[in-house]
Amino acid sequence: DVAFQITTAVPNLDADFSPTSGIISNHWDRLYKIVAEANTIISRIPASKLTDSDRVLFEARARFFRAFAYRALAHLYGGVPLVTEEI
Repeated sequence: DVAFQITTAVPNLDADFSPTSGIISNHWDRLYKIVAEANTIISRIPASKLTDSDRVLFEARARFFRAFAYRALAHLYGGVPLVTEEI
């Protein structure tokens, strides 16, 4: 699930793959950033000056990327918090 290149003679895999390691938390943070930005797009579309067809297109794209991020989160971490509103 997570690729890791060992560059030292004696790797510290316990620390590298602990729940608080940079490797693991980096994936979590970046995927939830996608979720947050998708939620922002989805919540602000009604007030935008986009045409109706562009609104549908951009909302569909935002929903796709949010779903893609949640799929990766669920695959990597199991049950994760579901956030569907802009924060």
